Amino acid sequence: MKISAFADKNFKTPLKDQHKKPVNPYMMMINPDTIRLQQSFGLTTDDGPKCEGKLSFETVIDCTGIVDATRTDLPAEMSRITSILYQYKNNTYKPNYVPIQWGNNLNFYGVLASLDTSYTLFKPDGTPLRVKLSFVLNQYIKS
Repeated sequence: MKISAFADKNFKTPLKDQHKKPVNPYMMMINPDTIRLQQSFGLTTDDGPKCEGKLSFETVIDCTGIVDATRTDLPAEMSRITSILYQYKNNTYKPNYVPIQWGNNLNFYGVLASLDTSYTLFKPDGTPLRVKLSFVLNQYIKS
C-alpha cells in the first residue's frame, strides 16, 4: 500500500519538503488485512446528487528488524507518515491531499479525518518498536 501527498486539490502538485524536493510516497511495511470503504449519498443545495466516502483501515509498523531490516527507527517512520498525512503547509492549516493506492484495484483520493496510534512493543528503555495505526480518510473528489 502506498500513500502519497499532494499540495493541491487536483492531486497534480506533489508536496515538497523544506528543501523544495518532492516528498517520497510512504510504502506500508505490512498491508492491512481489512479495508472499509463507506459511501453515503444525499442531495446538494442545487438538488444534484452528492456522494461522500470514507476509507478506513488498520496497519502495523514494525521496527524490530523482522519485517524489514532496513527500517528499524520507529520515530523516523512515524515522522515520515505524519508529514505525508498532515504536515501543515504555509498558513492554510489543512491536511494534505493524499491518494491511497493498493494494487490495481484501490485508488482512493482523500484527506485525513483521524489517525489513532497504539504503541504495542517497546525496548527495555521505553523506545517504541511497533505501532498499530488506525486511519480514517474522507474522500475528496478531484475537480
